Amino acid sequence: MSKQSAIDETLASAARYAQQFPGARVPRVPAKGLAVVTCMDARIDLYALLGLEPGDAHVIRNAGGVVGEGELRSLRSASGCSAPPRSR
Repeated sequence: MSKQSAIDETLASAARYAQQFPGARVPRVPAKGLAVVTCMDARIDLYALLGLEPGDAHVIRNAGGVVGEGELRSLRSASGCSAPPRSR
C-alpha cells in the first residue's frame, strides 16, 4: 500500500467514525477514572491488553511510555486540576 493510499484510507475511516461519534453525549471524564501512559509501539492494542473500552481511560502514547513534564501537563489538563497525578 502506498503512503498516499494509506493516508486516504485513514482519512476516510476518520470521516466515517465522525459521522457516528456520540460527541457530547459521552462524558469527558474517563468511565474508569484511569489515565494510561504507554509506548507508542503500533503493535500494542492497549484496549485489548487492559480490557478497556473507548471512554474508559485517557491514553497518552509516547516513545518508551515515559512520563515527563509534557505528559504531566496533559494529565493535569485532562483532570482539570493542578495537583500532580497519583501513580503506581
